[in-house]
Amino acid sequence: MNARNEFLSKNWYIPLNFFASEDEGRTELPTEQKKQKAREDGQVLKSTEINSAVTLFILFAVFFFMLSYFAQELMNVFRWQAGKLPEIMSVSIYALSFSYIKPMFGYMIVFLLISFIVSFLINVIQVGFLITFKPVVPRWDRVNPNFSKWIKNSFGSFDAFFNLFKSLSKIAIISLIYYIMLKSNIGKISRMSEYSLEDGISVILSLAYRICFFSIIVLMGISILDYLFQRTRYIENLKMTKEEVKQERKEMEGDPLLRSRMRERMREILNTNLRVTVPQADVVITNPEHFAVAIKWDSNTMLAPKVLAKGQDEIAFVIKQIARENNIPVMENKPLARELYANVDVNEEIPREYWEIVSKILVKVYSIAKKFN
Repeated sequence: MNARNEFLSKNWYIPLNFFASEDEGRTELPTEQKKQKAREDGQVLKSTEINSAVTLFILFAVFFFMLSYFAQELMNVFRWQAGKLPEIMSVSIYALSFSYIKPMFGYMIVFLLISFIVSFLINVIQVGFLITFKPVVPRWDRVNPNFSKWIKNSFGSFDAFFNLFKSLSKIAIISLIYYIMLKSNIGKISRMSEYSLEDGISVILSLAYRICFFSIIVLMGISILDYLFQRTRYIENLKMTKEEVKQERKEMEGDPLLRSRMRERMREILNTNLRVTVPQADVVITNPEHFAVAIKWDSNTMLAPKVLAKGQDEIAFVIKQIARENNIPVMENKPLARELYANVDVNEEIPREYWEIVSKILVKVYSIAKKFN
């Protein structure tokens, strides 16, 4: 699980009783499969407030670093106008406006490009790289002629209330910031005609800087609140009933009864194969409880001893049982049993590094067999 999904699955969940998921019987948190299906349908966790706040923050940072350039451009415009005042009096208002906009046009292009790039990157960070047209495809099953229900969903839902509260909060707080800043600087603003050109521009840009700074702090706080709300709403919308969770588990893992039958069938096939291969072995090396490896050695047909069968836990018990039924020696060697089980496949010759210890075991087995014979 990546960091983003881990963050989504843990803290920062606001339990809101306004949502109807529990009333509808949807009490279970959404599974990863449910989230993935919703993502394919374009239903993702996303806060537009974060986009706006981060974009404005980046633009503010760019504005801060380019502040001296803005001041210089404004001074150049005002000086040009002051030097050509008689000509300007006869110029149309459109031409005069263009004389202000033209020096700033390059900066506006830079700001627009930065805004587009930052918005794109924030979207990718929030939802990943996702291209889907499902949200814009018309769905006639959603057409609802019930006007009263539409009014309730649009204006009476908690979503609508929260969005209204969010918008009014932004307007009220930012307006308060404007009021406080203008009131605290009203003396400087009223004496603007007494200032030099450089001082006047400095006052204007300084005031704009402080208004932007405090406004962005407010927007960042609102964006965090909006993200927590959107995350809660996202989880509530995707909540599942217990029956849906069971059905999804069945689809992912298969029917439990069918799985049980398949395991039983595989066990029967495996036991049948073991009853053919294990009796051909010369020795079974055990852990002794958890691992069992059946080995055969024929100097006429093999370059090295070969593993005929191996198993762990239940299968190891079956191998040892078959070996005893067929009088195949069972030798305990914990390290060797673990190594052979982990590193050598069935019907594969034993690697050279195990030859010495395996040969000692085989010599011991053959000497015992010769003695009894």
